Amino acid sequence: MVVLLKISIGKKPVYSPDWFFFVIVILQFYVLNCIFKAFTYPNPFELTTTVSYYNPIHSNIYFSVFNLVGEKVLAKNYSDVAKGYQEIIWDGKNKNGEPLPKGTYLFELKSSAGKFNGKVILN
Repeated sequence: MVVLLKISIGKKPVYSPDWFFFVIVILQFYVLNCIFKAFTYPNPFELTTTVSYYNPIHSNIYFSVFNLVGEKVLAKNYSDVAKGYQEIIWDGKNKNGEPLPKGTYLFELKSSAGKFNGKVILN
């Protein structure tokens, strides 16, 4: 993406390398944090649900699930995940492999590109 920034002081246009750097940093932050999105299907689910997401850069992915009290019931790390559309299949079990009770759970996907929080319902 090329951004040309023209700043006018009075009638004379000014092109500043400092402004270019500033705008590019903001655009990179905005683009990276906005593209890292996810959705789950089916939701509500009974046996498994799929968390589909777009990873804008090659990075490590951290997937965590929390109950509504805020306790972390599952944490998984995925190393060297390629850029592009990816999926995580969650079977509704906790970190010990035990089935979780029916209810609403919050999940979090984190990477160096950003963070996404979502909600799933286990029936």
